[in-house]
Amino acid sequence: MHVNFEKYSIEQTYINIDDAKDYFSKLLNLSNKQVEIIDTARIRKLTTQNVTKYFLCGKTKGLEARQEYEKQIDEKLASSILQKRTLGKVFKNRYVVFYEGYKFEFDNYTDRNLTVCEVEVNPSNDNLKQIEQILTSHFKLKIKNITNDQNFKNANLAK
Repeated sequence: MHVNFEKYSIEQTYINIDDAKDYFSKLLNLSNKQVEIIDTARIRKLTTQNVTKYFLCGKTKGLEARQEYEKQIDEKLASSILQKRTLGKVFKNRYVVFYEGYKFEFDNYTDRNLTVCEVEVNPSNDNLKQIEQILTSHFKLKIKNITNDQNFKNANLAK
């Protein structure tokens, strides 16, 4: 089986939310109300084909549907933010595969024996069976739905 994919090396450093609030307000132009519902803050270092980019990211609370805010920042600002309190890191290689109209994001964590796949399921979940069929038949994977399992959230894996 030949599969075309994009590969990214990702280092995500989780930061104290209180240290990031001003950055979310100023860089992302978020209101105080929007900033208050962000419960996870991180700096993502993304490398592909020898090009490295940095992003300030915030996510709201939730299991299945979470609002995510993201802004590309320069290395100097990323380093400055990371001088504050950090809460942990995850290291992973992401392989993005497009197949049958779906975007599959396979994250292989390089610091542990773990690979997960994220695929967007429509709100009514009526495409879940088709996605599971692709994962088991085309990609030949054994699957377990970890959507609602807090143990597999990146912020928890970083601790």
